[in-house]
Amino acid sequence: MVYLNEDIKLGKKGVNYVTTIVDECMCSFHKIEQENDVGIDGQIELFDERRLPIGKLISVQVKTGRSYYDLDKDECYIPIGTHREYWMKIEMPVIGVVCVMDEKYESVKTAFWVDIKEYLLKNPTASRVKFNMSIHNELSKEKFRKYFFFLVCEKAPCIDFNEALLLLGGSTVDKALAMDMLLIFFSQKLKTWEKAFELYDKRDAIVDYANFMDAISYAYYHPDHWLTEGRHEFSEESKKYVQQKVKMFSKEDIINVLSIIEEHYFDRGSLGQIAEIIIKNVSDSESKLLHIILNSEIDEDMRYDAELILAYQNKEYYMQNIKEITCMDSECTELIVKYINDFGYFDLY
Repeated sequence: MVYLNEDIKLGKKGVNYVTTIVDECMCSFHKIEQENDVGIDGQIELFDERRLPIGKLISVQVKTGRSYYDLDKDECYIPIGTHREYWMKIEMPVIGVVCVMDEKYESVKTAFWVDIKEYLLKNPTASRVKFNMSIHNELSKEKFRKYFFFLVCEKAPCIDFNEALLLLGGSTVDKALAMDMLLIFFSQKLKTWEKAFELYDKRDAIVDYANFMDAISYAYYHPDHWLTEGRHEFSEESKKYVQQKVKMFSKEDIINVLSIIEEHYFDRGSLGQIAEIIIKNVSDSESKLLHIILNSEIDEDMRYDAELILAYQNKEYYMQNIKEITCMDSECTELIVKYINDFGYFDLY
């Protein structure tokens, strides 16, 4: 006796859902017939809002049904099986879509997506792709143009300030994305910095110190800043707030600033310069830097960078404390002193 294959029926519902969303958002879904399906159910061709092609194709694997998600954990799962090598060899982005069912009506309620290639690179031994149901990765008509379209093109999502604040209430990835958006595109909002410093003061894991300190540095004029319209544009109110917070930075805060420097690299536009700009505006930064230099329990690289910055920003204070500094047996002390004696200053750049 022949029975209707429920898996095939569910699979069609999922592909139809994705097709409908993509088509209604003025893009195209090119379905791959089941007999030709070796791990890809179709391709999304992206068009801009004028319905002009942007030359971007995305391969899609669609999974539908309760076995692919857990609503209690807000997680989705896509089995990898024998598809790993095939997915990695495709010369275009590969995303996985898990469709969540409306049990009452036996229809697809919504869906969530993940970058399969990115996941496999980060998790080379995984047997399945596991990802969270989040605000930014829901595949719906409302969010296709806000998030999906831009994120798969590796661009910032097209969201407003209130939407960015909403993201802060989402998953860990949502929060990290929200922080990037707020710090870069909404620097003029006082609430951006109130939220950002609230998370920073809690030492929340979503605060990327390099991004955070970079955004802060734009509160100060500096000729080497690369200014782009619409990015890092402070209002007088937000600028004043940030400058006051930085002024009150503690020794621990300066250590956090120093942590962003890569391989003692100080050059125009580098993270080293960003750190130097911020530390220069910290109240009593000289004595705080000196404490860091003299503390053998602090990472040696940070103490090295603290010494370079102190000598550059206040050579007089540095030389006044040279006996103590020399006792720390730093590899750069002799060179700094010689430079100051020869030229009358120390040039960090």
